[in-house]
Amino acid sequence: MSVRFMEDIRGLLLYIMAAVLAALLWNAVYPGGIDLVGNWDTQKGVISAGGKNDAVNLLHEFTIESVAEAKGLFDKKAVLFVDARHPEQYRQGHIPGAVSLPFHQFDVYFGPFLQNHDTETSIITYCSGRECADGHELARVLREVGYRQIAIFIDGFEGWSREGLPIER
Repeated sequence: MSVRFMEDIRGLLLYIMAAVLAALLWNAVYPGGIDLVGNWDTQKGVISAGGKNDAVNLLHEFTIESVAEAKGLFDKKAVLFVDARHPEQYRQGHIPGAVSLPFHQFDVYFGPFLQNHDTETSIITYCSGRECADGHELARVLREVGYRQIAIFIDGFEGWSREGLPIER
């Protein structure tokens, strides 16, 4: 190999290293940057390597981590369970009394939801289970529009039904 070729390779590697360092620096200071270490622990809920403003990362302290805790709140009738799954999944079965507010169709469903449930309502969002982010995302959006008493049931419908708890169709 020629000396010129080796110098070109060395220069290319320096450019690549400079670009990687610049990208890492930008990611560190940019508010919407991507976390370099994600939440990979499914015991804590959904798997996420989302951005610093990702709902999973922002709302982790508001999680209900056991079916027993969710059932206790259900029995007290002190909270409204809100199903973030697709309407078809909701129709196939949901936690009794839960309201359908599909995260991916929020704009369509939110008007009627707001008419029936003011921002002082205590809400527990849920979706399919521990690896589903829709419950977290729905909780984030509800907080943005003014709801403050929100928790996320991370076991969701899967955990609820696995325990043989009542299901409404």
